[in-house]
Amino acid sequence: CFKLNFEAKRLWENNLYDDCSTVVAHCIKGRIINLLTGPPYDKSKDNEVVSKFLQNEGLKIVCGGTTAKIVANYLNKKLKLNETVEDEMTPPDYYIEGIDLVTEGAITLNQLYNIWGEDDSKLEKDNVVTDLYILLNAVNRVNIFLGAAENPSAESIRYTQQGILKREKIVPLIADKLRQAGKLVTIEYY
Repeated sequence: CFKLNFEAKRLWENNLYDDCSTVVAHCIKGRIINLLTGPPYDKSKDNEVVSKFLQNEGLKIVCGGTTAKIVANYLNKKLKLNETVEDEMTPPDYYIEGIDLVTEGAITLNQLYNIWGEDDSKLEKDNVVTDLYILLNAVNRVNIFLGAAENPSAESIRYTQQGILKREKIVPLIADKLRQAGKLVTIEYY
């Protein structure tokens, strides 16, 4: 503050003519999540998309069983199911060495959308949807890699009965929630 006062006096040639306003900007390194969900429409692009996803700076999240298999194959790693989840409402999660979070796809994304904005004290611990929610709220930027391959299970009437929106519908809704929360969001379609 003393330095700013001194600079103001210098600019006014030691005569106080006017008040002085200052602005201080503090920059921090952005926190980034890269979220890959859904296989590419063109299966021949699998490796290209995964490579691009992995090259981006930031946390890596994969949403979708088939997508997780593609990533595990690309990395030549095992895809392991977390078998400790016994709650039928909680979507399954997986583990791939080198990936920060691996979840089921459409159900997880729909549940994420449904809990968005809820009081944190209501959220369940040890729940992959809660984990995803917390991570997305902790970052400044979300890069979404959205595959356009058809999901045969999403065509089931059971999805419709339960109100589970397809990936191509739920992801833009989640992106809107993220933007409303002040996040920079990009979506690349494959």
